[in-house]
Amino acid sequence: MINALSLQCIFVVLAVAVAFGFRQELLPFKVFAAVWALSALSIIVVMIGAILHIIKTGLGSASWQTMVAFVIGCLLLFALGQLILKARSVPSIHDISTDLNDPPQFEHAQKLRKPSDNPLRLTPAVAALQQQHYGDLDSLILAQSPEKLLPTLIDIARDLEWQVHAVDERHHRFEATSTTPLLGFTDDIVVRVAITDKGSRLDMRSVSRVGLSDLGTNAQRIRQYFKAVSHALAN
Repeated sequence: MINALSLQCIFVVLAVAVAFGFRQELLPFKVFAAVWALSALSIIVVMIGAILHIIKTGLGSASWQTMVAFVIGCLLLFALGQLILKARSVPSIHDISTDLNDPPQFEHAQKLRKPSDNPLRLTPAVAALQQQHYGDLDSLILAQSPEKLLPTLIDIARDLEWQVHAVDERHHRFEATSTTPLLGFTDDIVVRVAITDKGSRLDMRSVSRVGLSDLGTNAQRIRQYFKAVSHALAN
């Protein structure tokens, strides 16, 4: 008979295998998400079974396999709790732009995305949620000209380990992607520089390919990039 720990290990291995398949683009996101949710639920159910066994037999009589299964379940519940708290603290959007009236548009990204990926159209509803929750995000006004800025902006993007895919020197813009190292979630990024009377106006847009909520990642990326740009130009 399979014990609680063996069941936990089976579901953990299943989750890892599906994550590997998603990262290698062998499985669609919906399959990955469904199997992960099922694995998480199964691990919790097994943990509850372990708790009932401990209550029935007594803590001293419970096997070490049951105790380990219980600990694994507790760790998973803690991780899920942190994820839920994070999700509830940010809006359920995945498209963030510093210019909501004229958001930077993607051109090259269309060639990299799948039909099942999130659309690249920033809707009024998403813009309203961004304004409500990320009202501090705005264009960055810089003294340098777009021609002088663009090479520096690209270098900073590469320093942040973005993959720069397309550079349009004529229109002072570039597109890039940022991919998480573990699960391989990819976000598309476009950076645009426009000339102004006093120098340049820097705008950026970051869009997640999958998932309804980005858990605040895109807004955090924009803040990080603008901070790096300001720091680099100040030195």
